[in-house]
Amino acid sequence: MKLFNLNRAYILSCLLLCSISVARAQEIYDNFLEEGKTWTYHLKNYLIEGVNYDINYTIQGDTTINGMTCKKIYSYNKNHNGLTKYECSLYQKEKVIYMIDNQKITPTILCDFGLKKEDTLPNTNYLKVYSVDTLNIENQKFRCLFICYSRASENDLQEGGFWIEGIGNSRDLLFYDPCDYPGYNGDFKDCKLSNGTTFTAADLEALKNKITGIRNVKNDATKKVVETINLQGMPVNNKFKGIVIKNGEKIWQK
Repeated sequence: MKLFNLNRAYILSCLLLCSISVARAQEIYDNFLEEGKTWTYHLKNYLIEGVNYDINYTIQGDTTINGMTCKKIYSYNKNHNGLTKYECSLYQKEKVIYMIDNQKITPTILCDFGLKKEDTLPNTNYLKVYSVDTLNIENQKFRCLFICYSRASENDLQEGGFWIEGIGNSRDLLFYDPCDYPGYNGDFKDCKLSNGTTFTAADLEALKNKITGIRNVKNDATKKVVETINLQGMPVNNKFKGIVIKNGEKIWQK
């Protein structure tokens, strides 16, 4: 009887370990800062001639800033003399990604993956989490926050964008706002992880169409811009005085 109980305890322990392993395999991917991880974006600025090119970001090496171990981000753009440039440093604490650029020592929040539906993004009072979804790519799960303007109606959801846990955002890796707006835009192309998984723009397209109900965003003849924004990308009303971007044009608002 004693031997039976020991064998039973051993079997139960093995089953418990297996269930933990399976559960961990199904967890949402949350390791954002991996050495060697690379991103490709296509950047477009309709207000500055010639700003239309691919840019690559790479995590390369560690640095210590104010006692914090950070990962260094480098960019490469073949259109700009083919130079590799140090952009900033990032570090992660639990679900929050912090950025320290080369002009500041104080970190700013780039993204908080602990946000829930209807939460407002850090650094803003005009962007909120519209939905929280999960994508399964090559048997790897990714938690996706779909972000949109707080005052957006259902017709404006095509302007929304994503933050993807472990991946980045759908507009520009180093900018907290993933949404589209007139004048400047960036398009996520892919992110390559150290385990060989490649996350592409196509992986986001189907999910965005499902969320917004839009089947062909790029050719949508009814697409309209309802926001007037300042040069920092923040919505403003007609009482704002200064340079604004409206309907894709830079104008002086008196």
